[in-house]
Amino acid sequence: MRNYAILLFPLLFILMQSCERNPLEVNTSEISVDLSTNRLDRDFFQFNTSDPEAAHQMLYQKYGTFYYLYLEEILRTGPGEDYRSLALSIDFINDPYMAEAYNAIQHLYTDEKIAESDEILTEAFRHYRYHFPDALVPEIVYYHSGFNFGIYSTDSVIGVGLEWFLGRANEITIQLPFPEYRKSKMDPAYLEANIIKDWCNRYLYQDMSDADLLDNLIYYGKIMYMVESMLPSMADSTLMNWPAGAIEWCHKNEFSIWKELANEKQTLFESNQFEIQKWLIDGPFTSGLPQDSPAMAGIWIGWEMTRSYHAKFPDKSLNEVLIKDSKEIMKYYNPKK
Repeated sequence: MRNYAILLFPLLFILMQSCERNPLEVNTSEISVDLSTNRLDRDFFQFNTSDPEAAHQMLYQKYGTFYYLYLEEILRTGPGEDYRSLALSIDFINDPYMAEAYNAIQHLYTDEKIAESDEILTEAFRHYRYHFPDALVPEIVYYHSGFNFGIYSTDSVIGVGLEWFLGRANEITIQLPFPEYRKSKMDPAYLEANIIKDWCNRYLYQDMSDADLLDNLIYYGKIMYMVESMLPSMADSTLMNWPAGAIEWCHKNEFSIWKELANEKQTLFESNQFEIQKWLIDGPFTSGLPQDSPAMAGIWIGWEMTRSYHAKFPDKSLNEVLIKDSKEIMKYYNPKK
């Protein structure tokens, strides 16, 4: 009997360890990623206004079609191929407020600061390559968008508007006609999380216009789970762009949030856009929950549901989890009381 006990305890220990295994804890040490990053913000504001056509051509040669997208979609100065739109570009560079924002970017986002971000992003894309070995690693292009686009992704480039991440206490941010809850998201600590979030959103993109609330919760939860897979060491609050207390509030009130969703009114299967969006959109709090709740609590619930599913089946690949049906994922969610 004693010999059986000696054998049993290690076996129990192994079983307990396997039950607690985090499927997102992976070894990326053998994965090499060459992350390319460029500073369009600097290149553009050092524009040679005495010879704008030559400067324009030089930027196109360096940044390719993304430079035209920057002019057309981000700055909205006009067609990239039309040299007449350069006059508006020069106006943007010479605008005192935009120049002040540019100087604030240069003060905060030094070469050393960008190198720190690039290191975090490189490790994130190592994790990405672990889960998706054949996936393309995008180029990162930092720019000044004039507060038009914080993040603008294409199939091969993630554009990042650094003026959106100057911090809520920065004089530039203070002057913006944005509500305070939005300014609170403009923290440099959220930079890398938002870059990865936008890329994951593009990778998993689906048209959700006809989907019900459950499908929306799981869809956005899967995006957050993919973000977590790339930034597994980053705090949940940072990934959600929340203060730390917001995550604590959600854990404390998880069962109450779920009760509000899974009620007798069949809210989870509601297709009304107003009912859906109140759980997903940014704001001072989540409509329908107490005012000390964080906004977008529905996304957090979808994230927890996706986590619960993968914890139940840790041997499944990340991709297998990401393509799993919403109702199947919901079966394994047991909100904490």
